[in-house]
Amino acid sequence: MLPLDLHSHIELGIDPGELVALRACVAAVTRSLDEFDSAVERRDPSVIWGVGCHPGLVKAAKGFDVERFTSAVRRTAFVGEIGLDGASRVDIDLQQKVFRDILTVLCKSP
Repeated sequence: MLPLDLHSHIELGIDPGELVALRACVAAVTRSLDEFDSAVERRDPSVIWGVGCHPGLVKAAKGFDVERFTSAVRRTAFVGEIGLDGASRVDIDLQQKVFRDILTVLCKSP
């Protein structure tokens, strides 16, 4: 039985062989829609790629788009790295808007 990692961030430029060498099943969550667009094209045999929008990353929050997120949800098995972050430099109003938009999409497509 292989170890299972349910929360990881993987640099998208990593060589696929390095991931195989972990000898583990990994659920990797992207922190932005841009990262997801790159990650979803990968074919790593032991990695499942999920979409997210990290509330602590200004670029991710400002780049969030409901249509892109909806499309990403249709192309992945799970969503992670969403929520609110009180220590973030992202304005709390923007965090709340992004989080509400994400929850609205997920309520329609759980």
